[in-house]
Amino acid sequence: MIRRHTDFHLSIGLDEVRARCAGIEAQAEVQLSQFEGEMEELARALRNDPGGQIKGTDLGRRLYEAIFVGPVGELIAPHHPGRGTKRGLRLRLELDRKVSGWLWELLQTRGSFLAMSVKTPVVRDLDGNPFPVLRTAWPIRVLVVVPNLSGSPSLDAGQEVADIRKALGWRERLGLVKVEKLEPPTLAALKKRLDRGRFHVLHFIGHGSLVQEQGALLFEDANGERDWVDGERLGGVIGDDESLRLVILNACDSAHNSRDDLFAGVAQSLAERRIPAVIGMQSPVWDDMALAFSRRFYDALARRRPVDWAVARGRQEILATGKGLNWAIPVLFLSSSDGRLFRWRPSWGMLGAFLMIPLMLLGYWRWQSKVSVPATVPAPTYAQSCPPVEGLDMELTWIPAGTFTMGSMRGDEKPLHDVVISRPFCLGIYEVTQKQWESVMGANSVESRYRGDDLPVTYITWEEVQDFLERVNKQAGRKIVRLPTEAEWEYGARGSGGLPASFNCLHDQVDGLAPVRSRRTNRWGLHYMLGNAWEWVEDWYGPYPKSRVTDPRGPSSGEKKVKRGGGFNSDPRHCRAAKRNTDEPGSRANNLGFRVLRELDAGPAELPSSAVPFLPPEANLSR
Repeated sequence: MIRRHTDFHLSIGLDEVRARCAGIEAQAEVQLSQFEGEMEELARALRNDPGGQIKGTDLGRRLYEAIFVGPVGELIAPHHPGRGTKRGLRLRLELDRKVSGWLWELLQTRGSFLAMSVKTPVVRDLDGNPFPVLRTAWPIRVLVVVPNLSGSPSLDAGQEVADIRKALGWRERLGLVKVEKLEPPTLAALKKRLDRGRFHVLHFIGHGSLVQEQGALLFEDANGERDWVDGERLGGVIGDDESLRLVILNACDSAHNSRDDLFAGVAQSLAERRIPAVIGMQSPVWDDMALAFSRRFYDALARRRPVDWAVARGRQEILATGKGLNWAIPVLFLSSSDGRLFRWRPSWGMLGAFLMIPLMLLGYWRWQSKVSVPATVPAPTYAQSCPPVEGLDMELTWIPAGTFTMGSMRGDEKPLHDVVISRPFCLGIYEVTQKQWESVMGANSVESRYRGDDLPVTYITWEEVQDFLERVNKQAGRKIVRLPTEAEWEYGARGSGGLPASFNCLHDQVDGLAPVRSRRTNRWGLHYMLGNAWEWVEDWYGPYPKSRVTDPRGPSSGEKKVKRGGGFNSDPRHCRAAKRNTDEPGSRANNLGFRVLRELDAGPAELPSSAVPFLPPEANLSR
């Protein structure tokens, strides 16, 4: 990959060529007048070549051989980049007025065009005194000017702006680059906006033309009418703004060359004002060509490539569209000492924000490991093991009594309120499986779309769950199993020593249910409290209380029952301990199941208030 370029300064007139490279100078007499007619004819052909029919010419090769003769040829020979080299050769052209209108981008040697390669960029330098790169703080600001005059040929400017934003991608989303569209697209508005804020890139998308043999851009005036702006007027508006590093004029004839006036084009006028890089079009440019160039140019620029590198990539994109020699129409005037226009550094505010990230992560880790998990409460009156459920092969885990903060600051999860779980209980380690369901409800009673003994039973209504629980209790001879309440379910889900309180529902098996043991457990030993299948709970849906409550059970009646935990195909925002969702008791879904709570026989524990742990709410980051 090319790391740096050697600058080869080449001053060209009709009769003499002077060169300077690495502190060595050379000159040679030449006879370039023989090419005048050919160059003028080729320029006229390109102006009338909308389909890109001009596919090739040896004019660039013959011109190269005519220039690099004698001492000048000897000077450039050792600097030509070879295969695998990391240093390129930048050709800086300082052109006499009589040859400034020629298509120098067609210079060709060794079977390839120099300006087409990132190893050998060809740029134009009006005074031969490059100045150093600007160090600027993020963000890099881009101002886009898009006049939209009725009666003018339609341009796909919206697509070009979209392509620019797509190329900048995550850099714009992170605030490293900001793109702004000028409204209204008038010269006065441009002056006002540049006075109010620093911009580093100015991008014009519109029409250009020749007005009295001078290049001009079509702006709008205050009344929405046509306003042809030449280089002198635009340069006067831009003034001496040292923050502006790059101007892109994606318009016809914006870099018009004339043998009578070296600064006839708008791009040349701006480059004369020492703007580090100006890109213009030296002939009419068609809409699809402009789109192709801009798309590839910004993609390379966003990857922090030099601007002449990015121009070469844009030319390659035009060639790929089948436009023949039209790739030579974009021209780059470069006054910067190297093609890198920016040395980005973060602003002090952004540095502070970046420094806060590790501090926040450290704080979150300490909170997650020390605070957010409900602490167990010693309860000597209870055995810390769960008695089996008669007639039901089900693993249960013991959940201690305790206190936690329920809910979050989102929607119907408000208000945050303290909940006391006054007595321990046992909760199914897994969601009830299809095998367990059929052992109670009978063979072929599972209607789930996804079948398997170890998959959770789904496609069941809340009412069918009550039938299941009633049969289990009848077989046991007493009421010992039920659905957990909303509070008991969330309390169990927050025992998150193994899993965070929220995570992406879309696990590895995104098209269906996963076996109940395939996800690691949380602190209580519970699998899949978040994800896999939504879980019915006991409560009717209703608003939360506003103060501390003990063993809440929700409203006494309602229209919908609560379900919790998210399913395998749920949006990630549903996989949170605090997330609430509802369905009518008769509803069923292929991602909706349940787990069982087994009540313990002992009465409430007599716990001193100091023994009841308190769990603060989760940080907003995980909610």
